[in-house]
Amino acid sequence: MKKFSKKLGAMIMSAVMALTFTPSGVLAEGADDEFESVPVYGLYNPNSGEHYFTVDESETENLLQVGWEEGDVKWFAPASGDPVYCLYNPNVFDAAGNALGDHHYTSSETERDSLLAVGWLEGDVKFYSAPENSNPIYGVYNPNAYSMYMSGAHHLTQDASEVKDLLALGWEEGNPKFYGYAVVPVVGAGKILNVQVFNEDFIHRMENYYPGYITTSATSGMIGDVAVNFTITPTEDNAYQDNLDELLQNNAEADAYDKVDLFIVEADYAQKYVDADKNVAIKLSDLGITSDDLSDQYKYTQEIVTDKNGDIRASSWTANSGGLIYNREIAKEIIGSDDPADVQAAVSDWSKYNETAKAAADKGYLMTPSANDTYRVYSNNVSVPWVKDNKVTIDANIERWVKDSKAQVDARQTSTCDMWGYDWYEGLKASGKVFCYFGPEWFINNIMGNAPGSDKGDDGSIAYQGGWGFCEGPQAYYWGDYYLCAANGTDDPDLVKDIIMTMTTDTEVLMEMAIKDSDCVNSKYVLAELASSDVYDNKILGGQNPFMIFAENAERIDMSNITPYDQVINEAFREDMMNYISGNASYDQALQMFQTEVEEHFPNLIF
Repeated sequence: MKKFSKKLGAMIMSAVMALTFTPSGVLAEGADDEFESVPVYGLYNPNSGEHYFTVDESETENLLQVGWEEGDVKWFAPASGDPVYCLYNPNVFDAAGNALGDHHYTSSETERDSLLAVGWLEGDVKFYSAPENSNPIYGVYNPNAYSMYMSGAHHLTQDASEVKDLLALGWEEGNPKFYGYAVVPVVGAGKILNVQVFNEDFIHRMENYYPGYITTSATSGMIGDVAVNFTITPTEDNAYQDNLDELLQNNAEADAYDKVDLFIVEADYAQKYVDADKNVAIKLSDLGITSDDLSDQYKYTQEIVTDKNGDIRASSWTANSGGLIYNREIAKEIIGSDDPADVQAAVSDWSKYNETAKAAADKGYLMTPSANDTYRVYSNNVSVPWVKDNKVTIDANIERWVKDSKAQVDARQTSTCDMWGYDWYEGLKASGKVFCYFGPEWFINNIMGNAPGSDKGDDGSIAYQGGWGFCEGPQAYYWGDYYLCAANGTDDPDLVKDIIMTMTTDTEVLMEMAIKDSDCVNSKYVLAELASSDVYDNKILGGQNPFMIFAENAERIDMSNITPYDQVINEAFREDMMNYISGNASYDQALQMFQTEVEEHFPNLIF
C-alpha cells in the first residue's frame, strides 16, 4: 500500500541538522512502465520550513523517519515526458550559521543552467511534466524566507485555493511551473472510476491487493491514469440503499464524472440490485466473465446474485459460512467433552440441539445469549421462498424457530436480549455463562477476539484464554457476504471487469486476503489449502483450524429460494415474533404485526 502518515514525536531527532539533507536528485524507481503516472510525494520540514517533492517511496519513508512531515501524494507525474529539474541551494543558513539548504523545481533548461552557473547544485531530472491540458502545478515564492533565516522559499501545489491564500500572505508568483495529473478527481483531469461503498472494507482490500492501485487519500486512489473515487454512505436508516437507488436509476445518462462504475452490496439485499427488470447491475457475462471464471466459487454465493433469468450479476470475494462456536469449559461440564466431534453429535440437528439446551440450563447456563442468535440459521434453510406469485408463505423451518425459541425462553434456556447489547456481550467474558454463539470467521476474529475488557492486563475474555471451540451446528448458513456489482452505465467496463476478476477469482489474491485479513474467501481451492495446513490454527479456538468446517458448510448452503423481499421480511418477522417469544403478545397478535408491516412495505403482496 503506497500511503504514508505523519511520523512525529519520538521520530523527530533532537539535532536540527539531522533534519537537513542533500538528495540524490536521480529520478526514482517509482516510475513503473506499466502505468502512465507515478505519485509525487510532498514533504515538509517543520524545523526549516522547506518543502520537498519526490517520486521515491524509500526517500519519503526515510525523511519521515527523521522528522519530516506529511508524505502524502500531492499530484501524479507521467512516467515519461518533459523533464522537471530539481536544484539545491547550499547557501541558506539559520541564525546560528547551520546549513539549511533549499530546493527549487523547474521545467526550464535555461533557468536550470542559470542557477547552476551562480552556485546552485544538482539540476538532475526529478520527475516529468504532464501535457499542458492536464492540471497546472503552481509555483509560489516567499521573498521573506531567507531574511528570516529559514529555507522554504519555493513551494509547489496543484491547489489554486492554496495559491490564492499564500499570495494574500505576501508570497509571490503563483504561475503554473509545469503540469501533473490531479489527486482529487477534477473535470478534465482524466478518467474517473466512481465506487459506491458502505464502509472502508473494500477500500482497504483495493489498497492492499489490487495490483497497481495507489492510495492518494482515505477515499481515493489511482490506477494508472484513472482516478478512483470512493463514496462511503453508512447503512444506518437505510441511507446506503436509498443513495444507490437514486444514483443507479439514471446512471446511464449521468455525466461521465458522476457515473457510478462499481458498487458494493451485502448478501441480505443483493437480490434487490440484481433484479433483471431493474437492470442496474450488469450481467457478468456481458462483461466477458464466464462460468469457467467463476467455477472455483461456492454455489450458494452465486445463487444469491442470480436473476430470474438465470444470469449472475455480481461476484463476492467472501464465502462467510458459519458454524456453532461453543465454550469449551461448559461443553466439558454438560456434554463431558470439548472435542468438536462430540459437541457436534450433541447439536447435529435441532432436536438434539434442544436437548443440549436443556442440559445446559440444568447446569445454570444459557444455550445462546438470545433467541435472536439462531434466526439466521433457520431462515437460511427454507424449502419454499418467502414470496412466490406475490403471495407470502411462512416456511416450516421458520415456524420451527418460533416454536423452539418460545420453548427455550420459557424454560430460561436462552433470553430475548438484543444482539450486540451489554447482556449479549456478557457471555464472551471469562465469567460468561453462555454455551454457544453462531457466527462465521469474521465473528470469531473480530467480535470474540475483541470482547469486553478487564483491568487485568488482558482482554478478560474467553477468547483470550483460547476457550472457544467450533463445530458445524444443526444446519449450514452464511452471514455477511459482500458483492461487487458493475453498474449499468459505467464508461470503463474493462477496468470494472478486471477489478471483479482480480478481487473475487484470483486465488493468489484471495489467499492473501485469507491470511492477512482473516477473510473466509470465496474459493474452494483456497479454503481447502488452508484447511490442510496447521499454520492457520486459531488461538481463539484453542488452536483449532476452522477452515474445513467453513468449506464443508459452504458446500451445504442452499440459497436457491432467495427473493428480493427477504431482507425486509426476515427483519420484520424476527422482530415482530420476538414480541410473542418474550411474552408481550400472543402469536396471532405478533403475526398481525408482521403482516401489517409487510403490507406497508410491499402493498403488492398478499397473505
